[in-house]
Amino acid sequence: MSGFWANVAQFAYFFMFLGLLCPSIHLLRKFFLAGSVLAVLFALKAEAQPLWVPLAWHGAFILLNGIQVTRDSFRRHQQKLDPMEQFLKDTAFQQFSNEEVRSFIRHGMEGKAEPEGYLARTGEASQDICCILQGTAEIFENGVKIGEVAAGRLIGMHCLLGEATVYYDVIAKTEVSAMVWTLTAIHDWVGKDTKRLAALQGVMGAQIVEQIAAENAAKRMVRTEEDAA
Repeated sequence: MSGFWANVAQFAYFFMFLGLLCPSIHLLRKFFLAGSVLAVLFALKAEAQPLWVPLAWHGAFILLNGIQVTRDSFRRHQQKLDPMEQFLKDTAFQQFSNEEVRSFIRHGMEGKAEPEGYLARTGEASQDICCILQGTAEIFENGVKIGEVAAGRLIGMHCLLGEATVYYDVIAKTEVSAMVWTLTAIHDWVGKDTKRLAALQGVMGAQIVEQIAAENAAKRMVRTEEDAA
């Protein structure tokens, strides 16, 4: 056996060793695939006659790992989010998995509002939840501005709290595009899946807390200005 083929065998096992160090099963399979290819070359060329036992086993490893790597790569490509899905994943729905973001969006619909158009109006019944994709809206209570809603924020979460009517006005400051989900669509999406329900409750809960804190801060500022006047 020449020194060249001895080095080929060393590299084959080195790749397999690296694979065992990888926390990702996908990388492990890739390293084993590379190691098996080198091992097959070694079994074919190192001696005058092929080494049939390692050749057969490493051929099987190449077939098995090749199929799994191809399937994993295809699955990852299928799970890749488009720009809008990625935006919602990075903003409003950080607690959702990629699959949950994609399926939840399929239950919604896109909508638009012109500047000064109402996204929510005091006293009106509404069972819609929307997330702003582009633009900015302002929140008013009794005609007093108490906050703003930018892209990536949710509007209409009161319906999930069991409230029948809206208690504030949300008016588009600029042209607004948004994703809208009806309460019926949300119930259809959740179904009996407790994991989806928990993920949605986590998202809504975090945004409700942030919204209430921002509104309270704005109200305190308004009172301070009124007292100073």
